[in-house]
Amino acid sequence: MVLSSLALKIVVPEEINKIFDRFYRPVRSGGKQDGFGLGLPICRGIIRAHGGEIWVKSEIGAGSKFSFSLPTEINAENLE
Repeated sequence: MVLSSLALKIVVPEEINKIFDRFYRPVRSGGKQDGFGLGLPICRGIIRAHGGEIWVKSEIGAGSKFSFSLPTEINAENLE
């Protein structure tokens, strides 16, 4: 099962691998930083604990698409 959510903010390519790191907060225009940098790492931890994965795809002019997958059947292999 895959679920997705669209965001209006763009995740620039050099940030794609960093946004799931604890305490990482991208700098927005004007030097502004939002949040504490914990939301996405917490999401990733919960999703991985259930045998799933989370990722983001971003396009200039279209925004960012955050998606995650969860197994439809839980077994010991999914929880490794």
